Amino acid sequence: MTTTLYLYIGLEACGSGLVRQALAENHAALAAEGIGLCSASIALVGRKDAVTFPDAFLAGKLEDLNAGRTVDLSTEFQALSAKAEAQKLKAVILAADSLNADGMAGMMKAAKAYFDCKVIYYFARQDDWLVETWRRGLFKTGMGLRVFVGQSLAASAKGIYRDTLSAYMDVFGASSMRVRLAWPKVLEGGHIVPDFWHAIGAQHTMPAVLPEEDTSVTDELRNALKESPYLFKNAQDHELTDFISSLHVTRGSSQNHPLDDETRREIMEHFKAENHWIKHTFLKDFAMPGWNSVPKRQGAEPLQNDPVTVAGVTEAMNLNFALLKELREDVAKIKKNMGLK
Repeated sequence: MTTTLYLYIGLEACGSGLVRQALAENHAALAAEGIGLCSASIALVGRKDAVTFPDAFLAGKLEDLNAGRTVDLSTEFQALSAKAEAQKLKAVILAADSLNADGMAGMMKAAKAYFDCKVIYYFARQDDWLVETWRRGLFKTGMGLRVFVGQSLAASAKGIYRDTLSAYMDVFGASSMRVRLAWPKVLEGGHIVPDFWHAIGAQHTMPAVLPEEDTSVTDELRNALKESPYLFKNAQDHELTDFISSLHVTRGSSQNHPLDDETRREIMEHFKAENHWIKHTFLKDFAMPGWNSVPKRQGAEPLQNDPVTVAGVTEAMNLNFALLKELREDVAKIKKNMGLK
């Protein structure tokens, strides 16, 4: 019987971090029931090995492809298949956010000769995806949320997800793809992790308690920090925000949506064609009433997009953060010099 290869196309703003964390924490238990996990080099992760995902390896191959060099992963997939068969595995999971990049679907085509390939893909409502993408680092470049939304609408004529989904559908076929909206109403167990476990046929029980959202860095704080992008090396520089989180004693509930209802309706209308295509291509058997509607706002007012009117206060706050950051670095250096942890 041919081993199944699950290609999990992770999207950072659609719960991929939670899925990867669950895979890393449970890979030994998964292996015990015949489900292996791909390591950084498309090999199998040993039961006692630390888990590393193949994003960097695939990104390197993509660079080769974009540079005009031939990329063929047949050797890697053949070796992976032989190892899986030797261990009598029923399935292997290849999880990588980089699978979402242009050209990756064609690169994964080599796996079809050795595996029964299945694609797993979670997507979010576009208004939520835009907000979460901005939250995850774009504010550190000095870009405001509304500016990012405007640029995204201007640049996303086809949609956010359609190109990737179409590319994988052309290679593997729609029937081999499990596409789900990251929405509790349509997910097994009401959450992305138990839904993923259901998709791969895992039997062992998942932890009942799932990680809570870290709300220590609020949208209001992000909006202020974006006024001083010099505090960050780039959008992936988390040192200052991690430091702020480390000072936050408690965790609150989920943040209110920072976009007003009119803007959210504009976004969902812009992506109406993409959502219609996704629904009728992959989710035609699912009843999903209300998944495109904008719910009534509750609680605090949305994040304002007015020009900065408290620039002095914002700058002072950011300077304080910069001083705290420098102080922390100085203390760390002193401790290191003294041999202290």
